[in-house]
Amino acid sequence: MVSVLGLAGLAGYSAGYLLADRGLSSEQVLRHVINTFEANGEIIGTWIHKHPEKYPYQDSILRVYHGGFRQQVGYEILSYEFFVDRRTGTVVELQLTDSTEAK
Repeated sequence: MVSVLGLAGLAGYSAGYLLADRGLSSEQVLRHVINTFEANGEIIGTWIHKHPEKYPYQDSILRVYHGGFRQQVGYEILSYEFFVDRRTGTVVELQLTDSTEAK
């Protein structure tokens, strides 16, 4: 006979395994990107797709979040786009997309 605590433990383990398999949420990824890059200058705007997409990387396909941010560095405003692995939080691509002078 399985105890109630045993079933609860098994359910908790299963839920934890499923959450770990899902990876990070888009909000967690965006917070991580902001925390990583705000040391270079003030982040003045962000965006991120809520659902991960497939991204070819080396010899595999990753599930990534696609997003971007605008950052003021000195008198310039820089715009970046990024792709972040949803499982690890690793930035797999960061691209400068635009640069304008701040007013």
